[in-house]
Amino acid sequence: MKKILAIGAHQDDIEIGCAGTLMKFIEKGDLVSFIVFTDGGNWSGKDREVRLREQKLSCEKLGVNKLYHLDQKDGYLESNPEMIDVLREIISKESPDFIFTHHYNDSHQDHRTVFRITNSSCRECNNILMYQSITSSNFSPTVFCDISENFDGKIDVLNCFSSQVEKYKLRDEDLIEKVKIFADINGSMIHKSKAEGFVPIKLSLDEEANCQ
Repeated sequence: MKKILAIGAHQDDIEIGCAGTLMKFIEKGDLVSFIVFTDGGNWSGKDREVRLREQKLSCEKLGVNKLYHLDQKDGYLESNPEMIDVLREIISKESPDFIFTHHYNDSHQDHRTVFRITNSSCRECNNILMYQSITSSNFSPTVFCDISENFDGKIDVLNCFSSQVEKYKLRDEDLIEKVKIFADINGSMIHKSKAEGFVPIKLSLDEEANCQ
């Protein structure tokens, strides 16, 4: 049994980036834990309690083992020694075999900050993979996971975040369609219908837990 730690800045970030892959781990009996850094309630039209409720519903639907909410202010997340120590403590407690986090190149400041905190906290870990966000830039994955059989489940999970789906509609955009396009493109890279793509920070073929 493997232990997986998925790290995101906001409610729905992890699900957009790697819900299909996490579903495959869970289906095999592996334990998946989430860390969500911010409270999701800063920007206009966002309600903290709604965002937290949506995240809880998503985790229940996925079968996530544990959810850590770090309750930082949405939009103002900082990479500092305190946050690095908080993440290091969770990593030491969870001893994950795989860690999923944001890509370093992203137009959202919180996403970039989560990458920096993760990178500083995971120096003794292997198997660290960066997932794709809607706001990722120059994202060129070299590791892929076939989610053809899990894509409908991923969309079902994303629909837990009705406030975010509605936010995109108000912008004349479609969150679900964007995620589908990502899955189609990544799938074409490995000759599958749908896939999620990742950029590795470190990737080990060792099966053992790798965080001290």
